[in-house]
Amino acid sequence: MKKESLVLVRDEWGVYLGSCMGFGFWTKIDPVGSLAAIAFDNEAAGIQHIRRLNADNDPAMYRFVPVLASINGFATIDDLKRAGLNPLLGDMEANAAEHSITVGSA
Repeated sequence: MKKESLVLVRDEWGVYLGSCMGFGFWTKIDPVGSLAAIAFDNEAAGIQHIRRLNADNDPAMYRFVPVLASINGFATIDDLKRAGLNPLLGDMEANAAEHSITVGSA
């Protein structure tokens, strides 16, 4: 069952995908083969996450967009498209397909 959630957006960077080793990943900058974006239950959880990434982050620099997330805590590429975020996806879909090819599979 799909759950209404929120994804974090910064128009010049795209949709926030998540972070690893202190680096944030965004659809328009480097989607790193991601198949989904992190989805928050509410704005408070998203703002808390923004501040955890960097204490100097100003939540006013971001916006939240509602999506129906297919996976608990994550919005798939199709979920993001259904939410009207196509223009912000950059190379996410092509990059995900490129990274999901299994070499040597039969």
